[in-house]
Amino acid sequence: MYRILLGVVLATGLGHHQTLYAQKELRVPNTAEALSNQGQEAFARGDFAQAAEKWHKAATVFTSKGQKSAQVKTLAQLGLAYQALGQPEKAAATLESAVEIARKSGDRVRWALAATHLGNVLTTLRQFALAEAQLKKALDLGGELQDKGAQALVWNNLGILYASQERDMQAGEAFSKTALLAAEVKNPTLAARARLNGVLVAFRARQFEGAT
Repeated sequence: MYRILLGVVLATGLGHHQTLYAQKELRVPNTAEALSNQGQEAFARGDFAQAAEKWHKAATVFTSKGQKSAQVKTLAQLGLAYQALGQPEKAAATLESAVEIARKSGDRVRWALAATHLGNVLTTLRQFALAEAQLKKALDLGGELQDKGAQALVWNNLGILYASQERDMQAGEAFSKTALLAAEVKNPTLAARARLNGVLVAFRARQFEGAT
């Protein structure tokens, strides 16, 4: 038995995701901004319930003010908090809302972010077809945005998705693409983990072949 090293949802890192998409600073109401920041601080120290509470309140304010980009970002963060609390169904519902709002508003940056998170949550729920569709959409958006760092993360998540289904050849290819892109954007940690995950799926495939 082996274990894929890079976790499905939280391994991408909340802060790291926010740097990948060249996001612009948002001008938002101070109350919502403060709540959002408090949520990030709570999440960083592992207080996921507090993070969820703060982000839920922030999302409500952003919604009332019509700040769709900030709303989507906060809903994506809220989805991560629910997932960390062991509530994947609630996380999926929250992230589906984020994806739909971003899609309708044409915000490709936030759409890619929300779709990536949603794909990860759906993987943990073993809704593999839906997860793959979301991750491939995030991959397409990352390509349109010419963001290799974002693409590297999505390829890694696709590798985990494929490995979860024992589609080892596809998993290996996804991890190889991850490692190459991660090296290009100077993310050695992701590159190293992807290479090791590729070795692990290759080892499992050889074991399976030997048993048949």
